[in-house]
Amino acid sequence: MEGEIDENVHTGNTREATENEDEANCVTAASYETVVYCADCGAELSRTPVEGDVDENVHTGNTREATENVQDATCTEGGSYDTVIYCADCGAELARSTTETGELGHKPGTPVKENESAATCTDDGSYEEVVYCTRCGEELSRTPKTSEATGHKWKAPTWSWSADYSAATATFVCANDGTHVETKEAVITTSAVEPTCTAAGKLTFKATVTGPDGKTYTSEKSESIDALGHDYDENGVCTRCGDGGDCPWCGQHHNRKTIVGWWTELVHHVLYIINRIFLWWSAIAK
Repeated sequence: MEGEIDENVHTGNTREATENEDEANCVTAASYETVVYCADCGAELSRTPVEGDVDENVHTGNTREATENVQDATCTEGGSYDTVIYCADCGAELARSTTETGELGHKPGTPVKENESAATCTDDGSYEEVVYCTRCGEELSRTPKTSEATGHKWKAPTWSWSADYSAATATFVCANDGTHVETKEAVITTSAVEPTCTAAGKLTFKATVTGPDGKTYTSEKSESIDALGHDYDENGVCTRCGDGGDCPWCGQHHNRKTIVGWWTELVHHVLYIINRIFLWWSAIAK
């Protein structure tokens, strides 16, 4: 008679297998399970977890890049830097490469003036035009330069007259340098407005000089000439202007020294005579 199979009783024939295996990397240890099976029925008899070691030489593939050992380039020397690749998980350095950079060269700035000696009215000035590098400050060039004399800049003259206006001088002062002074003797010319019997005249003195700048400058002074006053003859007529001598016919005053005055007096005489004749004839007619 044959009985039933007992699944819990095995023959003793077994086989061993490794399952659920995870490889080690730089941050995670290796692990797996050792499983024992019945070689006859295949039933799992035991399962044992096994954990190994971290493998520092196996990385996860997560990386970060960094720039290190930076040596800045200068105007005259090249620079360099390292590009480094690190494992993003364990921080291990995975690779390093060095890059060389060329020199920058100088960058000239705006020229500046140094050792300047200012020009004067009569003498040239001098200075040095210097160019510096704006990056490193090194002097790149130094060039002697000359600035032209400014020349005089003469102000309007100050005039000085003699008491009788017969002489005058003009003094010129340079606006650039007050110690530069020139005095010029003036040429004096006169002009007059003659006086009349009733009006004063005027005597004008004009001083003229040529300034140090080549321009002509003038100044004027004047004095009054008294009116002459009338010079009457025996008829009461001014011998100079004809004033006086009232018309004997009409009683009005005429200046007999002018053509208009003479003709006016003649017309008045004629009209006066006609008027007298008319009055005489009127009297007879009555």
